[in-house]
Amino acid sequence: MASVSGGECRAIPPPGFAFAGKAAPDQAYIDDVIEAGIAACGWARPQPRPASWDAPPVVKAPPMPKPRRKWLDWRTSNAGGWYEAARATYHTERR
Repeated sequence: MASVSGGECRAIPPPGFAFAGKAAPDQAYIDDVIEAGIAACGWARPQPRPASWDAPPVVKAPPMPKPRRKWLDWRTSNAGGWYEAARATYHTERR
């Protein structure tokens, strides 16, 4: 980490609480910056991270089962016999 002296300590304010990086490289960088600030700027060590800042773990719901196809024969469905009526009308008109 680069050395800091003079006005650089005012450029980065000391953290009040611990930070948590998403990945290991993120956390390593955060730790390096905080340790450099403690050593060079005389920062106090950050307080533990409040539990309210961390979101509860997300539990994924199991996927919904695919709906079963209802094979409905539209010619014989209970739709008022519209197909048979239309078929009879169509064939009588064509003759």
